[in-house]
Formats: sequence, structure tokens, C-alpha cells
Amino acid sequence: MFRFAPVLFLACFAVLGALTLRQNAFAACNRYAAETGASLDSTISCRSSLGRPGYEIVQHLYDGPLGSVYTTFFSFAPRSRGLVCHRYDVGSERYEKCRSYGPDFFPKKLGRKVEVKMVELSTTSARKISTLYGDDSLYRYPDNASLMEVENCLTILHTPTEMTIGYREDALIDLADCLIKFEQAVTQQKLFQ
Repeated sequence: MFRFAPVLFLACFAVLGALTLRQNAFAACNRYAAETGASLDSTISCRSSLGRPGYEIVQHLYDGPLGSVYTTFFSFAPRSRGLVCHRYDVGSERYEKCRSYGPDFFPKKLGRKVEVKMVELSTTSARKISTLYGDDSLYRYPDNASLMEVENCLTILHTPTEMTIGYREDALIDLADCLIKFEQAVTQQKLFQ
């Protein structure tokens, strides 16, 4: 087990207040970056633009005394599943954990503003996934179904009021990467305007 994980978790959030450059590049995301000599400190923080399900993601990359450190903190669906995940990559070591503080499953549908269907990818047929990707959509990540196996997640905005979020129960923290890409696209592509 990775013994520095709790210390690194606290350190990454303490650094947020000390960052020198802030960019509000995305409606639901903030980027913070600072460079000191050859050292880089970069953070992206996103919140759900959907209303429900609610989620927050913080990813932080910095050069520390143990080498490059990459951390992810992710919370999802606080009113239902209450999922909280964290991952620490320090050099070649990785520590990650997810815990549900509610039921150990997602409701099949979430949301009011946007109806979100939750799909467990490891129990969903390839045919159904192809159908999801076959539809015309406003946004999808990854771009094609074969990459979903690498990403362990998918986000497809079918219409301004219908969305599918796919996840793998054994890799829930990977959903954070798909949702950050989605939140960035919300503003860049003006998905809800």
C-alpha cells in the first residue's frame, strides 16, 4: 500500500491556494498553473454543468520531492450513490480507491435538466454500445466505441436533454477523465446554448 497517499492528498489541496496563474477557460472548469524554473504545477477543477448528477473533479500535476506527482479527486452523485474516489501516481507507484457512501449502485436514470442514463459497460452488449455510438449526437467521448475499452468510460450527449454516461464498476475513477472532457466541450462547443 502506498504510505504517502494521505500526505499527498492534503498537500495537493494546500497548493491550490498558492498557485499564481488562474484561467477561467471553461464554464464549469478552472485551470491553475505555475512554473518555477523547470518545475510545473498544474491543476484543473471541474463541477457538473448538468445540475444532477452532481460531480466534482480535481486533477493536480506537480513536481515534488518524490518526482512527478499526479493526483485525482473525484466525487459523483452525492444525492444517490455518494461516490468518492482518489488516485495518486507518484513516479511508478499508483494508489487509488473509490468508496460509495450511499447505495452501491447508480440509479438507471439521473437528472432533471438533462436526463442522464447510467450504463455499466462491462455488462452492456457490444451491440447496445454500437447503437449508442451510431446515433447522431451533439457530443461523444471517446470518439469511437473501440476507444471506450481504453478509457473505461463514455459520455454521449444525444440531445440537449438526453445523455448517456458509461462506466466500469471496477474502474470508477476513470469516469473523471471522460467528465472533464465533457465539461470542457460544454463551453468550447456551446452544447447547452
